Amino acid sequence: MYYLIEWTGYQPEDNTWEAEENLMGNKGLIADFKEAYSKQHPHTKFHGDRSVGVRRLVLQGVYDPDTKRHSPTFEQKHKYVIDSLFLFFFSRSQGHELIFDQHGNMTFKNVTPKVTVVNEIDDTSFPEQFVFIDKLVFSKRVSVPDPDFLIGCECQHSCLKTNNEECHEEWTYDSRGKLKPGCTGPLYECNLACQCKASCPNRVVQRGRTVALEIFQTKSKGWGVRCKTKIMANSFVEEYLGEVITEAQGEARGTIYDRIGVSYLFDMDSAVTEGTTAKYVIDSYVCGNASHFFNHSCNPNLTVFGVYHDSGDPYFHRLAFFALRDIEAGEELTFDYLGSHGLLPSNTHAQQRIECLCDDNACRGFIHS
Repeated sequence: MYYLIEWTGYQPEDNTWEAEENLMGNKGLIADFKEAYSKQHPHTKFHGDRSVGVRRLVLQGVYDPDTKRHSPTFEQKHKYVIDSLFLFFFSRSQGHELIFDQHGNMTFKNVTPKVTVVNEIDDTSFPEQFVFIDKLVFSKRVSVPDPDFLIGCECQHSCLKTNNEECHEEWTYDSRGKLKPGCTGPLYECNLACQCKASCPNRVVQRGRTVALEIFQTKSKGWGVRCKTKIMANSFVEEYLGEVITEAQGEARGTIYDRIGVSYLFDMDSAVTEGTTAKYVIDSYVCGNASHFFNHSCNPNLTVFGVYHDSGDPYFHRLAFFALRDIEAGEELTFDYLGSHGLLPSNTHAQQRIECLCDDNACRGFIHS
């Protein structure tokens, strides 16, 4: 069950969806909401996960997990909650349903290549509240990139070479679409303003994932992801997707996520220099793709690059995972959270360090050090 929480001291736009277990046992607040909602909507009944006609509840009130107090101004919050409810269902409408295919395997409908789900460890169900998406979702505070501000090349065919000269000053991919050795990023791909074809070797991330993935239950780390076929070194694997929010929204949500010990916030920080901060953050807590389930490792097989292809704003870019080495079929996909800004709780003190469970010989013992 998920509830929409409006937090004391934050704007309505900073509301977050929280699982019932994250509400610290405040059953009285939940009961108050159900009673108030039933009075306003007498023909709506609660049936577990099918409440409110679908599988969500909205908690109309202000809740602070430190004080466990909420605002009595229920009616004043109604409009903000309904607006947020609409946005949430809109995001679900963009999601892909988890179904059983003709072979009896759980897979996300209309996702290609396939992303399957399997649990051979216990009876833990896949998180029903997670919305699987295949493109970024933008918050009200973030504008969708405007292609009119893009500058493109004039190549008519392949951009590898034009008149025996390379089209781009810093070519990052080879003819097979793999990163050249030693590439440090960020990566600049051809865009909508370019004259080259969609098959151009410099359009890798924007063409999407090419390898089938499987989300699986691990023995000790919750859900993880493994590849179904071998992935060659320097190959693109997956893009990090979620809701694009502002840095200020990310700070607000990060404070909240710190309290419950989770964070799926990933900064777009390729253009960040000393004295500057990221403008945008991707939050995959509620909606995302398979990358939401990538686990940490102190000796990872993936790395992350900022990729530019659909925005003229230097502070807006995609986040893409590439293989650091050859990855065998069935091997879990991992990356180093410590080397990836924004995925750790923002104010993790020494006594709150997160124990690492990667079990690698090079393990640091803790994810945050």
